[in-house]
Amino acid sequence: MSAFDTNVVQMMPEDAQVAEEEKAPDLESEMVVRQEILERIDDSMRVERDWRNNGQTIQQIYKGKLNARGLSSKGKIRYNILNANTSILLPSLFSKPPKADIRARASSPTPPEQEVAEILENMCNVLLDNTETYESLKNAVKEMLLPGRGTVRVRWDPILDMTTVLAQSGGDPTVVWDKLLDRLYLEHVYWEDYTHEAVGSFDNCSWVAYRHLFTEYEFEEHFGNSRSYNLFKKKGKKDEIFKWTDHSAHYSKEQGQWGSQFNHSGEDLQDHIKKALVWEFWDKSTREVIWICQDMNGHILRIDPDPLNLENFFPSPLPLLSVTTTDTLLPTPEYEIYQDLAAEVDETSERISAIVKRIKVRGAYNGSQEALEDILRAEDGVMKPVEGVDVDFDISQHIYVLSNADNVAALQALYQARNESKQAMYEVTGISDIVRGQTRASETLGAQRIKSQFAALRIQDRKDSVENFCRDVIRIMAEIVASEFDPQSFLYYIGVQPSPEAEYIMKSEGLRITRIDVESDSTIVPDEQAEIEAMSALTQSLSLAMQQMVPLIQSGMMPLPVAMEFLKMLIKPFKHSREVSALLDQYVAAMSKQALGPQQTQ
Repeated sequence: MSAFDTNVVQMMPEDAQVAEEEKAPDLESEMVVRQEILERIDDSMRVERDWRNNGQTIQQIYKGKLNARGLSSKGKIRYNILNANTSILLPSLFSKPPKADIRARASSPTPPEQEVAEILENMCNVLLDNTETYESLKNAVKEMLLPGRGTVRVRWDPILDMTTVLAQSGGDPTVVWDKLLDRLYLEHVYWEDYTHEAVGSFDNCSWVAYRHLFTEYEFEEHFGNSRSYNLFKKKGKKDEIFKWTDHSAHYSKEQGQWGSQFNHSGEDLQDHIKKALVWEFWDKSTREVIWICQDMNGHILRIDPDPLNLENFFPSPLPLLSVTTTDTLLPTPEYEIYQDLAAEVDETSERISAIVKRIKVRGAYNGSQEALEDILRAEDGVMKPVEGVDVDFDISQHIYVLSNADNVAALQALYQARNESKQAMYEVTGISDIVRGQTRASETLGAQRIKSQFAALRIQDRKDSVENFCRDVIRIMAEIVASEFDPQSFLYYIGVQPSPEAEYIMKSEGLRITRIDVESDSTIVPDEQAEIEAMSALTQSLSLAMQQMVPLIQSGMMPLPVAMEFLKMLIKPFKHSREVSALLDQYVAAMSKQALGPQQTQ
């Protein structure tokens, strides 16, 4: 059953839903098997317990509520280097929605295959170009930089319309659900509301789970016809289900709760609203989506057949992970790699603040000369009368000012120590001064470019991870578009409908004949100077190549199609070469059509 059929079941009238419930397997006979789902989730949460606690601590450090070591810093000076580093890395890794790059896999695709690739690319780019997509992907990247894991999920939610069809034989009318429009969007999954099987490779992962908190109204809307839920209500156990709040749902498991102790503060949440904690368990082995409540002793709320029919089943790709090894998918937050250095900077800053407070102008004066009492506070040009002394009176003999030389020397040493600690931390993180926009007047342009290239290499691995994550998301979107979208949806989003041949290919083998990727650097703000230099290099390469090939083409030694293929190969490494290659193909097609003559082209 497709996601469309699943949505139909969810929106059926009550009698129809009851009929569907009666087809469900006997829950009592599957009690032991389904209780195993909660045990598997418990095992995963136990493996992730320390990481979740550390992740919440790091978020509090990022927000400035804790110091660099994760301790309370109320009333103390903090040097929040985590916030600064994250603010620099985030736009360097992601600053705008990605652009899909979908092409026909064959070197010489047929017109329907080329049409399929163009339609899928245009659809994905239209669906990605919105604020919701940007915020979802940005939050995933930010969570990768802080707790160490971020993800999104692809939602297919078609708009349905119910119509009643009268039976021709005089029988009872039937309800038919028509799909008016396909909707596809990305949804950010908060990092604590997601878990998966504890394996070393995502290819071996057999299940993922998403956590939800439902109010009683939302719960009734989704699972009101569940036999398990109705059984609990009849037994008067509803209070055992609706006992969670946004705050309590993130307490540590050792305290009989879930998650960690630092999540949301109760002052900004409506913690008096009791909710039910429900897991959405995607089982790849059975290709089922199982909805199970945390507090119903393993009773199943609902079992949905595979709603999306994806090749890899899961609606979300491998999450964005920070620091990992090949034996586990459990990440280490990047901040833990340089936390000791950050704490050293924080402690040095606190000492600097303490010494600055002690640097004051203080001293004593001769009590017999009362006029000297406020001389240090006198305005510029003020003369003070001093009685009973000669004109060559030495005021320094009657005023003593405490020296701040030792404090100033210590302050200078601390500033130097902090700079050295920061430099050591930048070497560990790869965030050099050139990334921060800092340079020296004595540095040459070549030196700055070398440093910039080195900095780019240090963060290239993280940029590749973000681009691969976006590519995997686009693949899921393209797979759903190819298999589930109707012609009227294509017309609504991109203004064209696929031809019958293209539609057939798209439904049957759309992903096999296409290569799905994401445009390089499409998720970051482009370097305008680099763009200009790249376009200049592309133009020069084309000019030089054309100067050498035109005589060969005119003499007949090099056929035009061969020359165009050579040009396409030459410009392939350059950015925007795809658009130029398309223009060259159009030119060759037009010239070939002109060479054939009007009679042969008909």
